[in-house]
Amino acid sequence: MRRSLILLLAATIAGTGACAPHNPGAAVTRLEARQAAHPEAAKTLRALGIAYHDAGRDSDAVRVLGRAQQLVPNDGVTALYLGMSAESTGDLKTARAAYEGYVRFGRTSRVRAQLRNRLAALARKELEAEAKATVAQEASIGAKAGSPRTVAVLPLSFSGTDTTLTALGRGLSDLLISDLSRSSQLTVVERDRIDALLDEIHLSASGAVDSGTTVRSGRLARAGRVVRGSVTQLAGSALRADAAVVDVSTAQVGSPLNADFDLDAVFDAEKRIVFGVLDDMGVTLTPAERAAIDERPTRSIAAFLAYSGGLAAEDSGRFDVAARLFSEAARIDPGFGAAQSGASRAEATAAGQAVTPAAVQASLAGTAEGAVVAAARSGNDGDAARLAATLGTARDDLNPSPAADAAAGAIQLPAKDPVGIATGAGDVTVNTAVIRVKVGLPNVLP
Repeated sequence: MRRSLILLLAATIAGTGACAPHNPGAAVTRLEARQAAHPEAAKTLRALGIAYHDAGRDSDAVRVLGRAQQLVPNDGVTALYLGMSAESTGDLKTARAAYEGYVRFGRTSRVRAQLRNRLAALARKELEAEAKATVAQEASIGAKAGSPRTVAVLPLSFSGTDTTLTALGRGLSDLLISDLSRSSQLTVVERDRIDALLDEIHLSASGAVDSGTTVRSGRLARAGRVVRGSVTQLAGSALRADAAVVDVSTAQVGSPLNADFDLDAVFDAEKRIVFGVLDDMGVTLTPAERAAIDERPTRSIAAFLAYSGGLAAEDSGRFDVAARLFSEAARIDPGFGAAQSGASRAEATAAGQAVTPAAVQASLAGTAEGAVVAAARSGNDGDAARLAATLGTARDDLNPSPAADAAAGAIQLPAKDPVGIATGAGDVTVNTAVIRVKVGLPNVLP
């Protein structure tokens, strides 16, 4: 009986706010009045921030939710709406920190899963925003190059008639980045960052990487050296890889590095190129570093070609295609670690791109956190929601099934009261309108 009463009350109270007409302007007016009377009430600031977000006033939402978070750092709903509002204003750094806060403190598992994926998509947006800002500030960056021990690797272009090999240059450049990173003497610019910069300066699609544009991209990436190169299909199955190191400060191109190879020897060719790059840069490897570079990423050329295609799709923003190709590479060679991580990354990014405020709010429906949001939308700061949250916690302790069950009507009260059956009192009619419950609540947010 006690369990059924808790379930009924939690569903009834959570549903009360959700059924109220949604008038963002009226909710804002009502909550602003409360906030004026109690400027440092965290629950009122939280509710006002939610109302501001619903009204499209995201800058105001960021301001008040930021203060609410300072007052109560571990409140999930505050973090969630701070993240969504900050993202709407283009403040991606604040959005990322807020979403990470919800993943730590939020109570709704479906929303935590959505935000983990959204964080992957947000990382891509941050790289694009950083590249845009870097190019916009190019004049102020000047001609000063980065450290000569900081190196950027541009995607290797491909020239040939076999379309199955088109993405090979992407795969080889990824291997070069991985192998150069084995040296403790070098700092290698991340592939995603270079790709975002190339997209911003319109070089990625054309592969136009002559000395002038190579120096420009290296300067924007704060690199002192840039590796550029190409893969050319020769007669039959023969291939040729060419590369060179460009000094960003002088625009001087180092000695040409090349390797002729058949496809089944592609990894041997890449190792010859990477050791040549290291020699050109004057890098001395330890025995352990040299052994690490000598390792092959996969046993299968087919897996490597699928992986290379995944990189090309990912760089062009086709994350669903990238996930499929990475997964195919991992299927061919289950020991191909880079393919496994690539599939997870691309799947999360693709899923994260579909996460919208509306989708997140739908996941909150019927939960204790959803009751907090419903209260804010009706112009309340959460007193009823606090009761719903408290009862919802008790409900979840009694029944670990999804929190939406009670609000969705999945829980049915028995037609007979057990005590009435035992005493012969007969049927009991449940009327939530006349139930009186007094609950002592702690003076904290739900």
